[in-house]
Amino acid sequence: MRIFLLLICFSTSYVFSQSKKEQIEILQQRFDSLQVVQNKLIVDGTKTQKELDAYKIMSVKRLDSLNTLRVTELKRNESLTAQLNESNARVQKNDQEIRELKRSLEESETSINTLTRRVALLTDSVTMYKKALDKAVTVRDLSDGKFSQSELNFIIEYFKKEVVKFSDEGLGAVVKYDDENITVHVEGELGYVPAFELKKNIPTWVAGDLDQDGTNEIIFDVFFTAGGTAVWFELYCLKINKNGSYSIINLEAPCPCKNYLECREPSAHVVGFANNLITIDANCFRADDAMCCPSSTMKAKYKFLHNKLILVN
Repeated sequence: MRIFLLLICFSTSYVFSQSKKEQIEILQQRFDSLQVVQNKLIVDGTKTQKELDAYKIMSVKRLDSLNTLRVTELKRNESLTAQLNESNARVQKNDQEIRELKRSLEESETSINTLTRRVALLTDSVTMYKKALDKAVTVRDLSDGKFSQSELNFIIEYFKKEVVKFSDEGLGAVVKYDDENITVHVEGELGYVPAFELKKNIPTWVAGDLDQDGTNEIIFDVFFTAGGTAVWFELYCLKINKNGSYSIINLEAPCPCKNYLECREPSAHVVGFANNLITIDANCFRADDAMCCPSSTMKAKYKFLHNKLILVN
């Protein structure tokens, strides 16, 4: 507007120096020019106003978007703050659990050390008890002169396996009892089949720790027949092991006969035991002696050592 007023003032002063007609034309031209300028200014102003309105609308939308974003960020910050607080609470809880676990571990280590000491004490106690038990087993009282039932069962099972070895027909074993003896024979008529016969009682003079190895042994003789007229006696040793188990040893007595005399089928009889020496009656034969009639008999002494009979005279 100021520019417009200046132009009018300038035009008015100029008009006085021109003719009226010329002044009118000039004024008309200038008015037209001013009208064009005014129209252009109006158009530009309208455009600018529209641009301002559009910018205002865009600014309002942007402001709304920024407000929405701000609210979203605030909510997100609140959520993150809550998560952080929750994480801190979990960390504190975990720290508390770790401290409790450390205390539990220390208590467990203490308990383990205590249990280890107790186990060591119990192990020592078990060892002592086992030694006492072994000692109790190996010092079984043999003075009653009888095999225990478990000893008899073991002996019977042993001879059941031995007697069937003499059968070529795959026959089984039969066990018979009487008041004094136990007979184990191959299936068939007794007297015609291989058989072992042993006494229920034991010779107490050859029962005990015969070789001083801390275990008991019982030496006993067994009558054996192959099923015919030939019969003989064999010596066996029942060894009572430290763990309470048993084993049987077939003993061979070295022949004590001298010079031209000889021993034949096993026929040794244990007759005594003294000073850790076993006394056995042995039959000595000449070459022309019948089986029924040896030329002489002699009492030989043997030492039981390393599960064997060793001739000492």
